[in-house]
Amino acid sequence: MKNVGMHVHSCVSDGKDRPSVLIRKAVQEGLSAVCLTDHDLYHGIEEFQAEAKKFDLKTIPSMEVSAHWQNRSYVHFLAYGIDITRKELVLRESLRKNWEVHDGVYDEIMKRLVVRYSVNFSRETIKKKTGQLGPINFALPTIRFLEGYLGIEKGDFKRFAFDNRYTFENPVLQGLYLSVEEAMGLIKSAGGKAVLAHPGMFSTYTIAGGTSVKDFEELFFFLVDLGLSGIETYYPNHAREQTEYFENLALRCCLWKTAGSDYHGEYKPNCGMSMPGMSYEDFLRFKDFCER
Repeated sequence: MKNVGMHVHSCVSDGKDRPSVLIRKAVQEGLSAVCLTDHDLYHGIEEFQAEAKKFDLKTIPSMEVSAHWQNRSYVHFLAYGIDITRKELVLRESLRKNWEVHDGVYDEIMKRLVVRYSVNFSRETIKKKTGQLGPINFALPTIRFLEGYLGIEKGDFKRFAFDNRYTFENPVLQGLYLSVEEAMGLIKSAGGKAVLAHPGMFSTYTIAGGTSVKDFEELFFFLVDLGLSGIETYYPNHAREQTEYFENLALRCCLWKTAGSDYHGEYKPNCGMSMPGMSYEDFLRFKDFCER
């Protein structure tokens, strides 16, 4: 059986391993296809694809785009098939808004660090300590490093720095991320296909408003009208009934059903790269769809 991994992060964003190392780990895990989906960054794709060719691994140029829906919910799109060569300027200019949000979250972390612990680090020092290769500093690797440096338990610094809230909450409420309309417009402009990531996280990612099935379907069918191509039906945190529900939604709306583990390396150590649910043959069909 040929395994597939469609949702993997590198140290270009908030994963632990560099893109080429991910490919070698994918080979060790026995994967036949794998996609790099760094948050709001496409800068690792070239290295990732070059390494994949050495091992004859199939891949699709991809990324994960952050967005907000009506200042209520945090929404992620997996953008598959983006053209990073001809559309690099479009990507860079459109994603700048999200880059500023990530930088703002990082600045808040460092501000709280000085107040609570009288410790400060430059951006470059944090990049070196965490191994982040992208143009912005992400919260997850920064917090993991600080917890180790300060000798505090996992989660303690994050609870202090963000008042026991998620790091994305204030940016969502303030509408600082791209809107879902802007995000899907960007993906289309870059030649990509939009897939709704980890839909089972809707209740966790909703900051204001309801979290019922009706509320989710309001968002979901709005995205379908905007041109959504697929839904990440198979995800580690989805309960069986959730998976079945998303399968039915995909069938009802003629959407692709994808599978992703959301691999971050040792930052999220309880999963591998592959995620059951999408066969290698379906991946190849999806890859062909993305390249049309």
